[in-house]
Amino acid sequence: MANTGIDNSATATRLLDELATKNGISRDDIKYTIATGYSRKIIDIADGDVSEITAHAFGAKITAPIGFKPGVLVDIGGQDSKIIYLNPDYSVRNFTMNDKCAAGTGKFMETCAQILETSIEEIGPLSLQSKE
Repeated sequence: MANTGIDNSATATRLLDELATKNGISRDDIKYTIATGYSRKIIDIADGDVSEITAHAFGAKITAPIGFKPGVLVDIGGQDSKIIYLNPDYSVRNFTMNDKCAAGTGKFMETCAQILETSIEEIGPLSLQSKE
């Protein structure tokens, strides 16, 4: 992870080079790269790009425990918050997101606590009790 500064593409290139070196491979060993996020269209080294929504769905597909099919993903990010509804095949059924930057993230957590009729301090411990 790194601060991108003003040149997102240069930072992506530097990070990819660092990752390759750290893992003892060359850039030529990397067959394909995908960019995601708000800057995905300007990352020169990427072979393609997908939205964060699509990336989250794919991430759920490859990391979900065998037999578990999550129906909802919640991304509380630095620039926005998203709720992503998945079909059983992990394709995106629908999504919604706020239109505010990080300042809205705390309000999102407050709203979740209010809906769950609990305090914001209890959200974390409650999430650890979930079996689904």
